[in-house]
Amino acid sequence: MKVGLLMFAHVGITFDDYCQGLMESALARIPVSSPEARLSHYGSLGELRDLVKQCRPVFKSLSQSKQIKNAAKPTLLHPDLHRRNVFVSSEDPTVITGIIDWQSTSVEPALLYVLGQPDFATLPEGNLFQPQLPQDYEGQHKHDDDALLCFQAYDACIKGFAPSLRSACKLDESVIRLFNYYQIAWRVGATAIRQELIDLAQAWGQLDLPCACPYSPTEGELEEHRQLTVEFEDAQKLKAAVMQALDVGPHGWVQEERREEVEVIHDKFYQTWMESAAEMHGTGEEDITAERARLMWPFDSKRST
Repeated sequence: MKVGLLMFAHVGITFDDYCQGLMESALARIPVSSPEARLSHYGSLGELRDLVKQCRPVFKSLSQSKQIKNAAKPTLLHPDLHRRNVFVSSEDPTVITGIIDWQSTSVEPALLYVLGQPDFATLPEGNLFQPQLPQDYEGQHKHDDDALLCFQAYDACIKGFAPSLRSACKLDESVIRLFNYYQIAWRVGATAIRQELIDLAQAWGQLDLPCACPYSPTEGELEEHRQLTVEFEDAQKLKAAVMQALDVGPHGWVQEERREEVEVIHDKFYQTWMESAAEMHGTGEEDITAERARLMWPFDSKRST
C-alpha cells in the first residue's frame, strides 16, 4: 500500500491518517496461517497482530509532535538506490548512464528514507566470511579511503538536493526505525517490532510530546523479549555477513552474469555454516540444532541440502 502525502493536502488527509493506513497495510500482509516454519523470535501470528495494533496509539501520539510533522514532509526519492540499480559508463565510471527499479517509487514521509543508506555510500565493516586484511595492506587503505569519500559525497548530496530529509535526519532513530519496520512487520517478526517499541518508549521523554508513551510492557514481557532478542540479533548478524560476502541485497537478487559464481560461493558458505553448527551442537556454548541453523540462514538453501 503506497500512500502519497502530496495529494493528501487537497483532500484534508493528515499524517495521522497516513499512520492508520500503515496499520491496515501491515495487518493485511499478515497471513491467516503461517506458510512455513520460522524461528521463535518471529512470534505467533496472533502475537504479531496484537503488536501491530499496539503501535496505533503510539503513532497517534507521535503525529501530534511538531518535530515529527516536520520530519514527515512529503518526499519523492528512489526507494532502492543501490549499486545494482545504478549503471555507469564503462569508459568513465563517474558518469551515470541510467538508474533502474523505479516501480516502488512514491511520495512518502521524509523520515521513511533516512535509514535507506545505499551500499555504495556505506562505510566498510568486518565480515565473519571475509577476515579483515592486515592494517598495513595498501589495497585495504585505498578501499577504506574510497568508501569514506563516497559516504561523504552522498551525505553532501542529500543535504543539498533533498532538504526535506534534514529535519528527518535530526529525529531520534528509534522513531525512524519503528516506521520502517512497521511496514514489513510480517517479514521482520514480533521481536523486531517489540524492540522498536521498547527503544521508542525509552526515548519518549526526549521527543517533547504532550502525553506519556502509550506502550508500557510488563517486566515479564521484557524478560521474555530479552531471551528472544539474542536469537534475533544472531540471525541479523548472519544475514548481514552473508549479504556482504555475496555482494547482494537483502532479498538475495543477483545479476544474471554473476548467478553461477554467486551460487557456488553461497553453497560453500552455507555448508561451512551448517558444519559449524553441527560442531557447536551439544557443546553447551552456542547450542544450535541443524534445523535452527537452517532456519537462520537468510537465503534459499535448497540447492545445498
